[in-house]
Amino acid sequence: MKFKFAKWRFVFYFYGEEKECEVKNNNILIKDNVEYTFKQTNKFVYLFLKFAPIFFILAFVINDYDLSLDKNKIIEYLSAIFIFVGFVFFDDFQRKIYLIVAFILITILGFYLHHFNLIAYTIKYSIMLLILFWFGISFYNKCYFLYKDGKIVSHFLTTKDLK
Repeated sequence: MKFKFAKWRFVFYFYGEEKECEVKNNNILIKDNVEYTFKQTNKFVYLFLKFAPIFFILAFVINDYDLSLDKNKIIEYLSAIFIFVGFVFFDDFQRKIYLIVAFILITILGFYLHHFNLIAYTIKYSIMLLILFWFGISFYNKCYFLYKDGKIVSHFLTTKDLK
């Protein structure tokens, strides 16, 4: 099996190169002949450690105006969904073309409607939608901590149960 191991403990965003590993009896033997034990963590601990900083920042970014339903706000929500679809459903080159065209159209729409903040709010709400989508996908991950001499040295994620 191949896994990407975290560069830093308890930071779920930066992973190193993929390494070939052999898994047996709650031990993992990495290609460079280093043996570690591993243990699955609680899913809620993993999700909390991963998303608490992000949701903490979002708490400062979201205000009452973001939750209103006036005409401009609905246009901002719809344009954010339009951008979100491009991120989720298209691959590299198609995504780039789609997003360039979408931002051009949203800019033109903003000038046409005299709503000059449309791009800024579209980006803000697109990022929020992507974070929620990422949070939903993270429910399928299983986090395993690597132990060496009883201390946590790293972690890795997988969608499979390891034994």
